[in-house]
Amino acid sequence: MTFDDLKIQTMKDQPDEKSNGKKAKGLQFLYSPWWCLVAVTLAVLCLGLVVTIMVLGMQLSQVSNLLKQQQTNLTHQKNKLEGQISARQQAEEASQESQNELKEMIETLAWKLNEKSKEQMELHHQNLNLQETPK
Repeated sequence: MTFDDLKIQTMKDQPDEKSNGKKAKGLQFLYSPWWCLVAVTLAVLCLGLVVTIMVLGMQLSQVSNLLKQQQTNLTHQKNKLEGQISARQQAEEASQESQNELKEMIETLAWKLNEKSKEQMELHHQNLNLQETPK
């Protein structure tokens, strides 16, 4: 079979233009090899786009989950640091309070020691005076 035979056979298969010529041309267009090639190409492109959208959706989901996990970790670390800062401040306040108490105690003891020293000096002077007085 040659190209001329196919051409003649195709021409014979076509209905008259008077009776539904538009339908015949439309159907002939559907059976064209170019139409099939375009349809397959579009189908492959659509399938590729669907797969790409699915992959991007999965990646977006993974990124979203990772972001939530990091946010949770940051919140946990923030709470932990706030607790440590609070504990450190309380320890510093307690230390400052202890230092103030110790300072007061030292001042009180120094004052008492000074008073006792004065009393001792007076007693010592009285003792010397008593020893110097004639018997």
